[in-house]
Amino acid sequence: MDLEPGQSARGRWHLTGEEEFFKGHFPGRPTLPGVLMVESLAQLGGIAVLADDRYAGRLPLFGGIDRARFRRQVSPGDTLDLEVTLGRLSARAGTEGQQWTVSWPARRSFSS
Repeated sequence: MDLEPGQSARGRWHLTGEEEFFKGHFPGRPTLPGVLMVESLAQLGGIAVLADDRYAGRLPLFGGIDRARFRRQVSPGDTLDLEVTLGRLSARAGTEGQQWTVSWPARRSFSS
């Protein structure tokens, strides 16, 4: 993981196929739920915020996502390369931009 406190974070999530959610989503064609992709970005953004001394000990809350598109299936064996760039941060609110890339033999990219 790469981290610039209060600015950005990069991380990687390799999906082994052993994750519990693959058992029921979907039987016969395991697929990473889109909501978990969004959650992974929100958690990475939270790490970037909390690593900044100005926000240490606070509770960053994820308020929503605009214009998200899930264009391709993410399956066991795929790797999500996650990147979050924080925008304006204040004591009450902030903005961030997110991007994730899915790495496997035929490389696919996703962004929001």
